[in-house]
Amino acid sequence: MITLHAVWHLAAFAIGAAMGSFAALTIVRVPEDQSIVHPPSHCPVCHTPLTWRDNIPIVSWLVLGARCRTCQTPISPLYPLVELLMGLLGWLLWARFVPTPADMDVQHLTAWAGYLLFTWMLVVAAYTDLRARIIPDFTSIGAVPVGVGLAVLLGALGYDGWLDIGWRASVAGAAVAGGFLLVTALLWDLVFGKLGLALGDVKLVAMIGAFVGLLPGALFVLLAASLTGSALGIVMVLVRRRSSYLPFAPALAFGGIAYVLWGEPLVRALLPGLALYL
Repeated sequence: MITLHAVWHLAAFAIGAAMGSFAALTIVRVPEDQSIVHPPSHCPVCHTPLTWRDNIPIVSWLVLGARCRTCQTPISPLYPLVELLMGLLGWLLWARFVPTPADMDVQHLTAWAGYLLFTWMLVVAAYTDLRARIIPDFTSIGAVPVGVGLAVLLGALGYDGWLDIGWRASVAGAAVAGGFLLVTALLWDLVFGKLGLALGDVKLVAMIGAFVGLLPGALFVLLAASLTGSALGIVMVLVRRRSSYLPFAPALAFGGIAYVLWGEPLVRALLPGLALYL
């Protein structure tokens, strides 16, 4: 059983990397208003469909020398980087949700799969916001029912591990966190004539709240994202000698992933007053 558990660590990385391949495709196609399902993976220049050997996450990019086998067009490093990121996240999430061989049951495996999907959506939202100032609805407001459904499913399975928040906390996280930011943005618009926060960010916060709950989850993510965004803003001012727009989705994604992976120790160390909600 221990050997099987060790093999699954590698499998978790491979599954994450495969999801990263699809994430990279999504990141490229969504800003171009292209389908993420059809046509299958192909070279964007010569349009040659990729065979299985040219579509192995990370490995194919290295073997091909970062060039299309047919026309030798350079392949963007975005693909292996996102694949590697998702592979590492798949492995880290496995260590978080399935830490021992005894935890290899349907409850813990479902939690791992559900929160791997959550991180996939955060990675896609962060990259598309960086590249094109777009946060796809299927990674934000459209995924709120997925977060609530995951809470319901884990409760029905009797899961009692990390992030067994229950459906009530899931609904509250989506409604209160997203609703609070929406009201704040609308009030800012009323007073200053412009939205203080993009509506895409509001919808993304609602999705995060559905997966991590309101307290301490969504609150921690918002605080972490605000601090991260402020720090990056200061760095940009120091480097460029002027302020510039920074998309908020990457900071929210960072906060959400950090909470899922290390929420308990971070909350106890940084927000001890909220530790009782863990």
